[in-house]
Amino acid sequence: MKRLLIYIYLQFKMLLRLLPALIAGVAALSLMAGLIAFCGQKVFKEQSVYSYRIKAAIVPDDDSDLTDYLIQMLESTKSISDTCEFIETDYDTAKRLIRQKKVQCALIIPKGFTESVKTGRNLPIEIMFSDNGSMITLVLRQLSVAGADILASAQAGIYTQFDLYQKYNFFKENDEANEYLNKTFLKYVLQRQKMYKRSGSAISGSISIAEYYKCAGIGFVLLLIGIACPTFFSEENGVFDVYSSTRGIPYLFRVFSKIFIFVTICECALAVFLTPEEALKLLPAVFASVSLTALLYKLSSSGSVGIMVIFLLNFSSCLLSGYFLPKVFFPAYLQDFGDLLPSGMIFNQVQYALYDRPAHSLQLMVMSAILLMAAIISDTVTRRFS
Repeated sequence: MKRLLIYIYLQFKMLLRLLPALIAGVAALSLMAGLIAFCGQKVFKEQSVYSYRIKAAIVPDDDSDLTDYLIQMLESTKSISDTCEFIETDYDTAKRLIRQKKVQCALIIPKGFTESVKTGRNLPIEIMFSDNGSMITLVLRQLSVAGADILASAQAGIYTQFDLYQKYNFFKENDEANEYLNKTFLKYVLQRQKMYKRSGSAISGSISIAEYYKCAGIGFVLLLIGIACPTFFSEENGVFDVYSSTRGIPYLFRVFSKIFIFVTICECALAVFLTPEEALKLLPAVFASVSLTALLYKLSSSGSVGIMVIFLLNFSSCLLSGYFLPKVFFPAYLQDFGDLLPSGMIFNQVQYALYDRPAHSLQLMVMSAILLMAAIISDTVTRRFS
């Protein structure tokens, strides 16, 4: 037992000698993760739909009291003014603003609009859209088309009623029928808050963008921290290896002691920056990342090759698991594949530890056992052939 404890002490001492390189590696990886998070927050900046106001130009070519009343009604209606900002201007300026993409659309009220309403000719209000292809412009275009269809249906109903009542001399019931039509056509507008319910959506799920990239950064550091100490995981000195065997220190114990020591150091570091409870919840993720690191070093011909393999493999797997670009942008099969990777499980475990998202602790422990077995088998085979 004393020999085993001495061996653990020697390995711990060896890792402490590598502590400056380990700290430098963590700092470099944290800086890289911070830059990724900064860029991600800039690209996917959360903005409430209620704080974003659509800019629209209004061109009142029809100089009448009805047109002024219409513009005032648009500007004073709360549900419209909360989402739209109107700029009253002339036709040429409106076209220039649309061409420069400073407004999303322009409403041109034609000359003679008021008289056309009185006579039944109903000159249409022209709507021009910006060609920037943004989601807002597309939604506005579809809403205007839907509104035009609803208005056409309402007009058809009103004019049909008028013609029928005029033909069959039912004008004395016209007011009552007109009131019924108005209730029918306007009830959806007046009850629009009952028709639709508001629900938030975010590319990062139930956590914010900042929280999402915080989890991604921690997972990124855990997966790549092993590149800072290749000499700890690579094959030991031959003389010391033979000496350890002759002194009765089992090979499996030597492998597990390295994993245990590195996991302990990582857990202590996490407990400093996070709470002890969160660090404990991250134990399966730390164990899985260290096991994967050990396997990749065992499969590599040298420490430098192992560094390259660990970086390339883990960086590409982090990309597929949504560390840099949220995986909602990926096809469904890529999202499922990213969740099955060690990086995906580690990312989900970090989210569980910090924000109580669904956990993958059991899957991580099973995967860690498989990775350790693979590392031991590969190292055994390499030793036998060498």
